[in-house]
Amino acid sequence: MINLRTYADFGTIGAIKESAGRCCNSPGVAASDWSTSMRRNPIPTLTPEQIERFWSHVDQSGGPDACWPWQLSCDRIGYGSVRFSVRNYLAHVVAYVLTFGQVPDGLELDHVRARGCTRRDCCNPAHIEAVTHAENMRRGSQASQTHCKRGHEFTAQNTITDPRRPGQRTCRTCHNADVRRHLAKKAA
Repeated sequence: MINLRTYADFGTIGAIKESAGRCCNSPGVAASDWSTSMRRNPIPTLTPEQIERFWSHVDQSGGPDACWPWQLSCDRIGYGSVRFSVRNYLAHVVAYVLTFGQVPDGLELDHVRARGCTRRDCCNPAHIEAVTHAENMRRGSQASQTHCKRGHEFTAQNTITDPRRPGQRTCRTCHNADVRRHLAKKAA
């Protein structure tokens, strides 16, 4: 029997032999309890055949350090989607739950760029980490941007941050131009 929680090198996962009706090597582990949506739509307890079929749709050919893309359908924003029973689940969440067990309460999953993850459909457990929502937003797509969409550099003087929206930045130059345009339109 392979204990997925201690499968440290994240090599290719071959035949997975778990006792029927169990996942994560723990009796009764059916789902993570990590967000409101997941509480309403928990991952069901998977049979060994379902677990093996799940991993067969993950491309692990790049090796243990590469992204492992989901080979079946993806949702509209690029996350892998897998169907068990009558519901769809995010493939990277299923991969995390099968490997590490439940996502700790109050945390959500993040694809970690520092570990080489550049794809939303990546199911490599080594690339997925449970973090707070604020940390996930801080690491998000805007964190790696050095310039706004109009080409202005994000510097301390040219960046507006709003504490109500962690991880969100606004270009001060663009914001000021938008305000001037709005006021001119209103005055006309």
